[in-house]
Amino acid sequence: MTTNFSLINGYVAMSPQINTENGEAFLWLQTRRISFRKGLVDSEYRYDYTPVATSNPKMLKIIKEIKPGDFVEVQGVIRNKKAKKISYCEHCGSLNYKEGDFVFVEPIFIDIRKRDVSEDEVATLLNNFKEVSNRVLLMGFLTKNPKEYKIQGKKKGMETVVATYPLKVFRTIRIEDNGVDDEDSDCIFVKSFNDNAKQDLEYLRSSNHVLVNGAFQTRQNIKRPQICTNCKKEYYWEDFSSEVVPYHTEYLFDAKEVNNKNKKIKKILD
Repeated sequence: MTTNFSLINGYVAMSPQINTENGEAFLWLQTRRISFRKGLVDSEYRYDYTPVATSNPKMLKIIKEIKPGDFVEVQGVIRNKKAKKISYCEHCGSLNYKEGDFVFVEPIFIDIRKRDVSEDEVATLLNNFKEVSNRVLLMGFLTKNPKEYKIQGKKKGMETVVATYPLKVFRTIRIEDNGVDDEDSDCIFVKSFNDNAKQDLEYLRSSNHVLVNGAFQTRQNIKRPQICTNCKKEYYWEDFSSEVVPYHTEYLFDAKEVNNKNKKIKKILD
C-alpha cells in the first residue's frame, strides 16, 4: 500500500521562476497551518512558504499564467530530488555548487482561485483556508530508526523533544523530468514534536510502516559552510530545508505492538 498526496492553498507573493532552457518552473506559495509543537488544542497558527516545482509541460503552461497577488490551489505529490544548489563566495564573488536534497510539491493539478488579492485580504483569506491550506498524507516505511534531539526553550528548564526519520514513499504516478522517467519513490523526512515524538521514539524502528497526516514545513535561512573552489576560503550561504510535520501518525503492520494499542484506543472512543 502507498499514499503520497498534498493539498496546498496559498498566496503568491513573488513571481514564479521559469527556466525556458530546461523547461522547469519554481513557485513559492505562502500557506498557514497549526503550530504543531504546542499540540492540536493550540489555537496558534503559523505561516509557511511551500516550494512547488515541475517540468511537466501542462503544469508549466499554467504556472506561466500565475502572477504575484494570485491565490492558488495545488494538488500533487511530495518529491525529493538531488539538486545542485548555487551560492556566491563573499570573498571573491565566484559561483559555487553544492549537491543537496530538494524537497518540494510536484503539482498534478493547479487552479488559480482568485486574482489580485490585496495585502489586507491575504491574512483573512489564508485564515479561511487554514484547515486545507497545507495538508499532506504519506504512507510508507522507515529506512532508518528515528533520531532524537532536543530544542532548548527560551525559559530555563523548558525543552522540546523532537524525533526525525526518513520515510520511503512510493508514488502511484510516474513523473517525467525533461522526458526521462524518474524513480517511482521518494525518501521524505518526517519531524515530530513532544508527545508525538516520544511515541515515535518508543515504538518506531527501521522498516516499520506508518501513515502520516500532517503538513509541509520549510525552514529558511539555514547557514551552510562552503569552501570556494576559486579562492579556497570558507564562507556561509543561506539554504532552506523541508520536511513533513505530523498532525497524527498511525502505526501500521509491524510497528511494535502498536496495532493492539490502536485497537484499544478505538474501542474506548467507540
